[in-house]
Amino acid sequence: MSDETLEEVAREVEELKKATQSLGLTIYYSFIFLIFISLAAIPSYAITEKGFVDVLKQQSISLVLEHQ
Repeated sequence: MSDETLEEVAREVEELKKATQSLGLTIYYSFIFLIFISLAAIPSYAITEKGFVDVLKQQSISLVLEHQ
């Protein structure tokens, strides 16, 4: 939800998409991915108060990628 116009929101989403892609993100619909990752329907990964978790390995996953 937003107080902005549809055109403004769409423009801002495109800017965010370009920014994340410039950082190396390869998931095209990354923000939709983040919305659904917390659902129980995706049993392999979860976002918790402890961060991003690989449920199968019971390990936290760093959200910071190493730059080579």
